Amino acid sequence: MMSSLLFLLVSISFSLEIDNGKVKGSIIYNRTANSTGWNFLRINLESVENDEDVFATAGRYEGEESREEIYNAYMNYIYGIQGGRHFLPKSLQIYVHNQYNWLKEQSQSQNTPYWRMVKYLLIQLENMYEGYNYHYGKTEKALSFDQFYYLSNMGDLQDLWPSVGQVQTQGIGNCNSFYKPGIVAHSTFNVYQTMLRIYKSYNFKLKDKDVVNPHLSFTARPGDLESKDDFFVLWDTQMVVTETSFNNYNKENYAYFHYDSVPCWMRVNIASRLAKTPQEWTDIFGLHRSGTHNNQWVVTDYNKIFMGEEAFFHYKVHDLTNTLLASQGYVASYNVPLDQEIFDSLKYPKTTSYNDDVRARQFRIYQGNLKTVKEVGKLVRYNKVTAEFDACDGALSPRCDLGNGYTFGGIDGKVISQDMIKNKKVHLISSPSYQNHDPFNWKAYPNIPHYGMTDEWRFPWYEIDETNFTIKELYLDY
Repeated sequence: MMSSLLFLLVSISFSLEIDNGKVKGSIIYNRTANSTGWNFLRINLESVENDEDVFATAGRYEGEESREEIYNAYMNYIYGIQGGRHFLPKSLQIYVHNQYNWLKEQSQSQNTPYWRMVKYLLIQLENMYEGYNYHYGKTEKALSFDQFYYLSNMGDLQDLWPSVGQVQTQGIGNCNSFYKPGIVAHSTFNVYQTMLRIYKSYNFKLKDKDVVNPHLSFTARPGDLESKDDFFVLWDTQMVVTETSFNNYNKENYAYFHYDSVPCWMRVNIASRLAKTPQEWTDIFGLHRSGTHNNQWVVTDYNKIFMGEEAFFHYKVHDLTNTLLASQGYVASYNVPLDQEIFDSLKYPKTTSYNDDVRARQFRIYQGNLKTVKEVGKLVRYNKVTAEFDACDGALSPRCDLGNGYTFGGIDGKVISQDMIKNKKVHLISSPSYQNHDPFNWKAYPNIPHYGMTDEWRFPWYEIDETNFTIKELYLDY
């Protein structure tokens, strides 16, 4: 039986106390990705004069201290997602520039809670780039701001690339989200080049009283200001936000794109800072939609559970508390629309549906007797070959490397219960599923770039305690 290991992240990594007359607080950055599967970042800052200083300071120090990891994440993104292309097609770059300039104009001219958050995020992003550039701007690791921005904007680019007739990378499904009363779990699917991971905890005490969630945490990649891993914890209102992405089979939907809009990566941050309830979250998220990174969002405070579905021209919000949850006892999300109009607008194959998808059937079969955090964690990591499901296609946590050599699959697991959120704890694991299989090892794929990563991926589950920012080793995948 694995022994329990507890250690203070403060003691083994960069830490800094700040009190400069503008902001005060602390920053901890723990580089343990090759020993735990995760780097860990905590930024606790309090505004003394101006809230903008909090976001500028957070961005600057994050850019400086994680610069090497940001560079590695960028290279992995370029070779894992963009096929080695360091630049966007001209029409896409024009769109991104126009949207960015519009965001700056709106945030400078409108003093509302929504647009103040846009301004804060732009400040944080630009200062993170300045921190990175301060060290690497005159080296071979220099990045333009456009390139640096790929990391936060990667989800939105996921829908923009196909609009000009180009595909970033292939994939099957994208994620799982699962809610059973009292427990939320999520697993991310992606190419394995994206396994350079970071757990971020931002606790910003602001003078802006419209910000009701000063403290939020999420799983991400270095340089990314949102969770492309689709898992957010809002500690102050005790909400959990997850999503799974939609596939688009209808080229006519790309006509929706308009630069005078707010990208998804920003909208999820804005809603997460300003919303008091799941319904408020889905309402705020739906404002100024871009139609990029179209997803099925599941938001719960363990009392109510709401689903927001975005697909280009359409945005639908469902209160599932007394409908789907009441009728089947759980809510699962697996990249298939619940709403029929959205399903039809994306032209999903008629061979599938929300109720009959291959993963829907597995959730229905296996969820019945699950009661504990460990059992639910096992479910979203499940990979067992049967007569109906192979290790790749249809698995709840795919291992496509085992089937066709494609380094794609379920790369993590995150679980948090109602009791855990009250005690500021969360469980997570970073590795392709090794239930019933040998762990993934990069030595079998020497020609695939994987900057900054260890070879063997057999990391255990960990418990993060946000109270004192400690990590406790729990157990192996099982």
